Amino acid sequence: PIDQENLIMDFVEQYRPGTFEQVAPTCPTGPLLTHLQRPDRSHGFLLKGPSGCGKTTVARLIAGAIGATIVEMNMADHNKIGDVRELITVMAQPTLFEVHTVYILDEPQRIQKDTQDLLLKVLEGGPDHATLILCTTEPGALITPLVNRCYVVPFTTLGHLDAKRFLVKIATCAGVSFTDPASTVYLPPETGKQIVEASEGIPRLLVRNLQQACDGMPLQVKETTLPSLGAFLAQLDHQNWPGVIRALKPAMAQYESEVIRQQAATFLRQRLESEQHPEKHTRYAAQLRCLSGLITDPDNRNVLVLKCFDACEVMV
Repeated sequence: PIDQENLIMDFVEQYRPGTFEQVAPTCPTGPLLTHLQRPDRSHGFLLKGPSGCGKTTVARLIAGAIGATIVEMNMADHNKIGDVRELITVMAQPTLFEVHTVYILDEPQRIQKDTQDLLLKVLEGGPDHATLILCTTEPGALITPLVNRCYVVPFTTLGHLDAKRFLVKIATCAGVSFTDPASTVYLPPETGKQIVEASEGIPRLLVRNLQQACDGMPLQVKETTLPSLGAFLAQLDHQNWPGVIRALKPAMAQYESEVIRQQAATFLRQRLESEQHPEKHTRYAAQLRCLSGLITDPDNRNVLVLKCFDACEVMV
C-alpha cells in the first residue's frame, strides 16, 4: 500500500465539494441556484436519487447559500410519531438573534405515511426561520402533498464520460496520476478504467475506490440494499399478488434469505407499533410471530419471498 501523508485522510470527506460549481454533474444546480436567489424561495426542498450522488452535500450547500445553521437527522432512527412531533415543536420555537436553521432529514421515507402528514404543517405556513430539506432514495414512499410542497431536485448517476472526467478531477486534487509513472502517486490507466466501471457512476463510490486503489486495496462495488417493502406495497396492484411476486423474484435473487426475512419483519413491526385497532393489532402480531419463526433456507429463497410478502399483504 502507498503510504503518503495526503492519502491518510478519507478522500470522500477531504474532496467533498465546497461550492455548487464543484458538485459532480448529477443534478441541475443552475436552476437550484436561481431559485435560492428568489425572495419567495421555497422553505421545503426534496432531494431525490440514488445513494452516493451528492444529496447530503447539496443540502449542506443550500444551507450555506441561505446563511443558515444546520441540523441533520437520520429518520431511520427518528421515525416514530413522537420524534416527528418533537422535531416540529423545535422548528417552531423562535431562535436567538433571528438565526435561520436548515433541517436536513435523511431517509424520510422511513416515516409512516400517516405521520408524514405532520411535516406538512412546516411547509404550509411554517416558521420563516426554518427550512426543511428531505433527502431520499425512495420518493415514491413519500405522500404526494409533501412532495408537491417542496422544490424538487432530482439526482442521477454519472454517465461514463462524466465519471471519467470526475475521476481525473479528484485524482489531480489528490496528486494521483494515471499517465506519469514518475509521479509521486501513480496508478496505471487500466486501474482508472476499473475504478470507473466498478463505481457504476456513483461519485462517492468512485472517490472511495480511488482511495482504495491508492492504498492497494480491492475496489468496492455498488452497495445494494433491499428496497423498502413499505414503498413496494404503496405502489403495487394487490389484486394481482402472484404477478407481483413473479415480477419481484428476479430482483430478490441477489439478496440473502435472512436479509429478506428481516426486512419484511421490520416492515411488519413498524405497522404493528402504529396500529391502534385491537383486531388488526392482533392479526399483525400473529403475522409477525409467523414471519419471525421462519427458518431461512438459501436453497428455497422463492418460498421465503412468497411467505414474506404473504405476511405483508395483510397490511394493505
